[in-house]
Amino acid sequence: MNNTLAWDVKRTMNPEECLDLDPIQLFAESIEVDDPLENHQHISS
Repeated sequence: MNNTLAWDVKRTMNPEECLDLDPIQLFAESIEVDDPLENHQHISS
């Protein structure tokens, strides 16, 4: 769809109800967050 990503929230595969996500816009406007698993320590059982 328009050379973008499409996300179908209803899982109906209906192109009229998909969200168009522009990867360039997502990269340019997204916020940076910390990786929650960066300091993850494996707990042995």
